[in-house]
Amino acid sequence: MEQQARQHGAPDVATLNAGRDMARYRDHLHGQVRELLTRYGRISHLFFDFSYADDDHEPGAWNGKGAQDWGSEELLATVRELQPAIVVNDRDELREKPADLLVRMLVDGVSKGGNLLLNVGPNARGRFSPSAARTLDAIAGWMELHARSVHGTGPAQAGIATSADARLTQRGDRLYVHLFAWPLRHLHVTGLAGRVEHAQLLDDASEVRFTEADPSVRAYGTGMGRLPAGTTTFELPVVRPDVLVPVVEVFLRR
Repeated sequence: MEQQARQHGAPDVATLNAGRDMARYRDHLHGQVRELLTRYGRISHLFFDFSYADDDHEPGAWNGKGAQDWGSEELLATVRELQPAIVVNDRDELREKPADLLVRMLVDGVSKGGNLLLNVGPNARGRFSPSAARTLDAIAGWMELHARSVHGTGPAQAGIATSADARLTQRGDRLYVHLFAWPLRHLHVTGLAGRVEHAQLLDDASEVRFTEADPSVRAYGTGMGRLPAGTTTFELPVVRPDVLVPVVEVFLRR
């Protein structure tokens, strides 16, 4: 394999590394990270690049160093010690994820007061790969109709809640319910009794009817009942909108 790599122009790694001490570079790396995390105030995000050791990926190939070479576990422990609230991630690529998952990741982050950074870049010809372009076009199509559910929004007010298959964002008197799974006709949201003025699907502005639960009503047959006080039930169409993530926009009374 090494001979084959040299025939294709790859350097002789063993020769290049002769006399070099990885421990010295590892100490240098850890020192640089420590400087970054102690001299510039609060750091919110840190993205590490990575490489594979030969025995982690393709034996004999020119792959690079692994976790032991970098001292990865010790490095992460240092990061957590110096910046306990930091978000740490590796450099995962856009092309490994479908567009609907990326939108859900964005929505989930915004609903918790965060954001999403997409890792995408041009190839050697200065162009996005076809797969990256398709993914970005799909996200752009969703954003064209739903941007206001994430731009300038944040977590919903305390006391407003819905199912685990949905995420809530809010900006002023607008509440947005992002449906990761399409309910069977009914969407229940607590904490909205007496507060809803109007509701609509964000993709086509079609009206969504709603009712406020009477907690004294008992469930019978297929009828709903015993819903928690303060629950508002939105009646959704049977057919799911053909978008990556459907969103119900709720207009709250001022």
